[in-house]
Amino acid sequence: MGLFQRDSENADRDITSKIAVLTDTVDVSGNYVVRVMLGDGAKDLDGTGGAFELSISIDGRVAQPNPQVIAVEAATTEGNIESLPFITLAGEEVIAYVLSPNAADTDVDVTASLQDLTRALPAVAPDGAGGLPISDAGELDLDTQLANTHEITAARMGALTDWIDGGRLDAILDLILEDSNALQSALGSKAYFTMSDNGTADLVSNVDDNYVLIEDVQTVVDSIPGLIAALNDLSTTDLQTAIGTNATDQLAELAQGIPVKEPSLAAAIMLLYMMVRNNFAETETEKSVYNDAGVEIAKKVISDDGTTYNEDEMVSGA
Repeated sequence: MGLFQRDSENADRDITSKIAVLTDTVDVSGNYVVRVMLGDGAKDLDGTGGAFELSISIDGRVAQPNPQVIAVEAATTEGNIESLPFITLAGEEVIAYVLSPNAADTDVDVTASLQDLTRALPAVAPDGAGGLPISDAGELDLDTQLANTHEITAARMGALTDWIDGGRLDAILDLILEDSNALQSALGSKAYFTMSDNGTADLVSNVDDNYVLIEDVQTVVDSIPGLIAALNDLSTTDLQTAIGTNATDQLAELAQGIPVKEPSLAAAIMLLYMMVRNNFAETETEKSVYNDAGVEIAKKVISDDGTTYNEDEMVSGA
């Protein structure tokens, strides 16, 4: 539950006579207030102060007390006035009126807003689109789920830490880049092979009639530093983009079907998590993986003839 701004309207207005400064039809029943900001530093109140009046109409009926009189301190050129809270039902029209007691307030910047004091969750049934998720089975242990999520996050973040600048794998890439630069410098501007009778090839840096020029090798060597530099000093954001998910993303359960040969990181982690977290059945001839609702999503045939234990490739649980 919190403050929600339903509508806001701004205009330069003559408030020396009663004038509507906001009109809105609310979409949700609730407790509302009208807030009116007078003056913007350029088009301000004249500074006399006095008893300002604020009136609220709700679907053609005047909210009481009416008018609501707000005493504005003398010398105030920019100020806020607010109505008392009032109840409005969905579909009702709210109109706010302001009146200044000062004849000089003919050109004042006025911003009026309708604030919902009770806006909270969407008016949607639990487990519906946009509504609160619920546990169909009941007794959902949120602390346990949170702990399991942290375990997955910690493992994933451990791998990410290895790749970021200064991490373990990043340091290895730095060494490879350094060695590649040294190799290219030692070879000079060209790389050649000399072919011996036994079929071996020796890399040299000069050429004559007995040597075979392999220019493709030089092209590959030239490209190595750039290729490694592209992988070097990766940030956490770069890795999350490459993986396709953030460390705090919630992973959806896998649908019933054959687990793919080359899954995404998220799919691979979820298959292992479902095997550990959900019901996992094993008989003498079959192992089965289930989702939270108890549907068998995948299975594999197993066999043991006393000499060899074998598990077939996983298939759909359908």
